Amino acid sequence: MENNNKERYETLLRLLVAVHSKLPVALRGQERIMEILYSEGPLSVKGVITIMGIKSGSVSEIINRLEDLGYVSKQPGTKDKRERIISLTESGKTHVEDSRAKIQTSNNITNPVYALNLDEVETMISLFEKMLH
Repeated sequence: MENNNKERYETLLRLLVAVHSKLPVALRGQERIMEILYSEGPLSVKGVITIMGIKSGSVSEIINRLEDLGYVSKQPGTKDKRERIISLTESGKTHVEDSRAKIQTSNNITNPVYALNLDEVETMISLFEKMLH
């Protein structure tokens, strides 16, 4: 693959991530919470709500789902026992790292973006840029 073409595919991948971050939380909540916890470390539910900028009920539902999946654990706060501190389990960390590794393999021809020809890549880039601005 030519270097310029590779750059265009990488631009498309970057824009896909940016568009994904703008999707409704129901479509991206679990992954986003896990990424936040991976990057920030353990946080209170209130801390997660503040970072995500969404309603507490939505975050609580998502956290409960992640706990059921074994990706996060809840512990009482150290100062206020009513507060819940959310942290990734080892399984959650592995899941985030695996997801990140899949994104990092943008040079891997199995990435669905590479099923597009260069004209389609240019069209998608144009559309995503329009959606983001």
